[in-house]
Amino acid sequence: MKYLPKLLLPLVVFFSGLSAFPGGELVLFPSPATDNINICYELKSAQKVSLLIYNLNGQMLLRRDFNSNQPGGHAGYNQVKVELNTPHGRTLGNGVYVAVLKSRNSVPVRVKFSILR
Repeated sequence: MKYLPKLLLPLVVFFSGLSAFPGGELVLFPSPATDNINICYELKSAQKVSLLIYNLNGQMLLRRDFNSNQPGGHAGYNQVKVELNTPHGRTLGNGVYVAVLKSRNSVPVRVKFSILR
């Protein structure tokens, strides 16, 4: 993983047995977030990756797709910045959310994060 600034406290989730995420970790920061989140992960090969954000009731509020060979879908290290706005331009409110990162070649990875404005 590339260097992360010392002042940020990343939320690191370790997992194993996933073909698309060989580094075995997904880093999401900051948490609590305000306007955006950064997600870092590694891919074995270039592929489409989707980030889904759900509230605790299971309602999907946000989806971002990162195409193969584009930022977020490159083979190797990826770091993407995601604005926390819905497709209708509304911002996500204070609370706890679940981010799900998935690709065609892996098991979805879930991590909770919070928003505090």
